[in-house]
Amino acid sequence: MTSSNSAEPHANPRSRALAVAIIVVACVAVYGRALGFDFVAYDDQIHVYANPFLNPPTWANVAHFWTAPYEKLYVPLSYTLFAALCVIARKPADASFPSVPSLNPAIFHGANLILHIASSLLVFALIRRIVKVDLAALAGSLVFALHPVQVESVAWISELRGLLASALGLAAVALYTRSVPKAGSTYLTRAYFAAIGLFALSVLAKPSAVVIPAVALLVDMLSNRRSAMEYAAQLGPWFAIAVAFIAVTHSAQPVRDALNVPLAARPLVAGDALAFYIGKLILPWPLSIDYGHDPRTVLANGLTKFVWLVPVAVAIGVWAVRKRWPWLPITVGISLAALAPMLGLVPFTYQYISTVADRYAYLALIGPAIALAIVVAKEGKRAAIPTAVVVAVYAALSGIHLGAWRNTFTLMTSTLAVNPASAGAHLDLGALYADRSEFDRAEVEFATAVKLRPDYSEAHYNLGNMLKERGAYQQAIDEYHKAIEIDPQRGVLYMNLANVVLDTGHPKEALEIFDVAEELDPRLPKVDYNRGNALMQLGRNDEALASFQKEIAKNPNFASSYINAGIILVSLHRLTEAEAVMTQGVQVGKPTAARYANLAYVNAQLGHVSDAARNLATAQQIDPNDESVKAIVAALKSGGRK
Repeated sequence: MTSSNSAEPHANPRSRALAVAIIVVACVAVYGRALGFDFVAYDDQIHVYANPFLNPPTWANVAHFWTAPYEKLYVPLSYTLFAALCVIARKPADASFPSVPSLNPAIFHGANLILHIASSLLVFALIRRIVKVDLAALAGSLVFALHPVQVESVAWISELRGLLASALGLAAVALYTRSVPKAGSTYLTRAYFAAIGLFALSVLAKPSAVVIPAVALLVDMLSNRRSAMEYAAQLGPWFAIAVAFIAVTHSAQPVRDALNVPLAARPLVAGDALAFYIGKLILPWPLSIDYGHDPRTVLANGLTKFVWLVPVAVAIGVWAVRKRWPWLPITVGISLAALAPMLGLVPFTYQYISTVADRYAYLALIGPAIALAIVVAKEGKRAAIPTAVVVAVYAALSGIHLGAWRNTFTLMTSTLAVNPASAGAHLDLGALYADRSEFDRAEVEFATAVKLRPDYSEAHYNLGNMLKERGAYQQAIDEYHKAIEIDPQRGVLYMNLANVVLDTGHPKEALEIFDVAEELDPRLPKVDYNRGNALMQLGRNDEALASFQKEIAKNPNFASSYINAGIILVSLHRLTEAEAVMTQGVQVGKPTAARYANLAYVNAQLGHVSDAARNLATAQQIDPNDESVKAIVAALKSGGRK
């Protein structure tokens, strides 16, 4: 089962280099076209391209990720990497408006691919240490690298968090397996402490890395012989770090009441999840981002009472052959350890959508990869052709499924083809239609999401947004109230409710709701801007100006705050300050005719004729039919005031 010592595999630099090259080329060949894919509105907007702390990625914003959870998750290292990638990926969105930045998704897809290749190479190194045969290690690592279940992790920009955590965690495991003490050696001692450091970094990338100590223990059992006391002493600090981060995660990400599955029912949920993963390991098709295996649906399915027998039967079979294949229980244990936090024995947030997800199996595939490599090493040439066929089939299926991740539309339609009852896919498809101004189609998708999941706060919220845009204010208010009833601690729900109340002419009531939103989430983008608008309507201009200035400090790329602050300064006869702040306003965000027209008016009031003429010409070029442009043109011609 294990080697008698920690000796390195027989050195064959040429075969090792060839194996490394094959892994890299295979990953690029299968996943490389993802570099031409777009962001997807499946949390990429939350984590990257519409993340207020990454647009722009300032040092202060990066520091925020280290001092507080973002979106109820404490993963500061991943967001720090996202920030660095945002700096590299920034590009002009439109040649006509170079001041409006956007992000090149290829940079992020490239980072994901690099991290996946790094993890695949680390898996190769780990397996090679166990089987000591390069060809066998290559076979196992290719299964890990190319299995179709891995597509979600590689193609989804948001899952850079999991890829970074996995790469760091696997590096920690690799160092740990090399840290068997040798007489007179100091390097391996340093390697051990470096491994602890890498593990700590991995959980700062994503809490799912808490499984790494268990994976390290089981992998090491296949390559080294340490006593139970040695493992306890060496891995004890790792498990302590894991427990600490589990506590941090549960504090930052409380599980909603709807997911408090009765203790007696949780083994059934876990059994269903294990049966699912066993099935996807063997036959990884079809694949989806939402399999609909939430606890409510699983427990309502009569077959769930029997599905748990599948993993039990597998466990019995593995135990029965343990003497013949003593390595098999350990490799199965590696997969089980990697999946354990996401089986539903302890509730977690994503269970509201589904207990199972492809990305949760990323590290779990190390177990089958090692098992295959051991078989190939023992069977030699007899295993070559079957293994090559398996790898080729996996690569082909991965290549096919990768196409689903091209953009939001392809991802959501692919999801609905597998799971028509996916409320999340209908929701994201509706958001896409709304962005395209296809409001009728958007409203249908949002309404479908609400019908499928009446307890889905996000669906009510988006339907409310759509109804607001359509001018159906009372219906929008009703949807926002439903969303708040489901998720009363989410500040943005209150902010959008307050905006509708403000639009219906009730600034005092709106101001009270804005205050609730800000109390729940002091960093909520645009809340101070919206409070400023309510204060303007109430005639409390000094307070409104302070709110706009506060929003500018928090969100310096939001142009409307500058313009509204400038309008108040004009009303306070502070024209020089108004001109300065409005000039800043037209330099950020997407240019609009109204912003340039307002600036032109202030220019004229200060006697800056050439500036007024230039800015007014820009406003007319953007939209000559804009009502504010017409009003300011008339005011300037008459020499009067707006």
